[in-house]
Amino acid sequence: MKYLFLICCIFLLSGVVHSKTTTKRAVTPPVDLHQKILHDLSGHWVGHGMTVLAVPAFDSVKFPRDFEVKVFHHHETLTFSGIREGIRNAQGDDEINLKALHYLQQIVDMTTSAELHLEPGCWMYVPASTNNNFSTPVQLYRSGVIPHGNSFLAGSTDVRDEKKPPVFEENFSLLPFPQHNESARFGLNPNGYTSEYTVTTKFPKSLIPKYTDGSDTSLLLDPTLFLKKDIEGQNICQTKTITISTIDNEFIVDNNGNGVVLGAVTNIPSLTIDANVAQVEATFYIEKVKDVDGTFFWQLQYFQEVYLDFPVKRNGVLGNMITWPHVSVATLRKQAGEYV
Repeated sequence: MKYLFLICCIFLLSGVVHSKTTTKRAVTPPVDLHQKILHDLSGHWVGHGMTVLAVPAFDSVKFPRDFEVKVFHHHETLTFSGIREGIRNAQGDDEINLKALHYLQQIVDMTTSAELHLEPGCWMYVPASTNNNFSTPVQLYRSGVIPHGNSFLAGSTDVRDEKKPPVFEENFSLLPFPQHNESARFGLNPNGYTSEYTVTTKFPKSLIPKYTDGSDTSLLLDPTLFLKKDIEGQNICQTKTITISTIDNEFIVDNNGNGVVLGAVTNIPSLTIDANVAQVEATFYIEKVKDVDGTFFWQLQYFQEVYLDFPVKRNGVLGNMITWPHVSVATLRKQAGEYV
């Protein structure tokens, strides 16, 4: 009898083992790079950055050309939090659920602690679709609202995952240009129209000596130098890069070859007339960095360019509309315990 009991146990156990080995497991659908980027952005980031912008000046004695160049060194917190429920949306003949993150960007001056920028918004993942005459690829969108009286929607134009450090734009110039004519960008003239870009006293003291010695305007004209300085000596083993634009009309093309605008910028009426925000471009670099002790940390750098249009005077006469690049850069680190 005892042997019969043993045989039954062996048979039952073998059945259990067999059932385990033959049970089909649910297959997890692959996650594309766009969704991974949303995952990697989630969390709380802290760091500092720099902003350079030209604004209309109202003191014609101090600023005879009616514009002023401002430089800020700032502290930044950037928080991304998940939106739990799928966002129901129409797309072609189907109903889809978008994935999204809510974000809040807060920037204060490093010297004065004055609030410089506040921006709530969302990042959204939109799957590929075919709708009538359009076939749209997988897309990420960033929508933001700024209390100055602006809002924008920008779509992704480039998404990459590379096992190397970030590559920043080379030979960048922050100098202005006639509206709609970037190829005619103004030259740097210490005694002429662009002399405001040669005034080294505009640098906040907190940028000296790490980012500039204060005697030249290289950093003022090319803020990518700020980003490059921050990663000197770092062992960056992976970089996820995403570039977004409000006005890239060549990325999505319909069956007739017509471009589709990825987004837009809207302004309150007074800004549209006097200081119109026409375009937003930005590139984010999510970096995996190996520290000296062998551990890893996550770093977020970005380069954002906003085109601001307003006219200025030449020899006391109101001139044509000029486009002024407003550039912000920053290096932030994800806080411990928030990356899974």
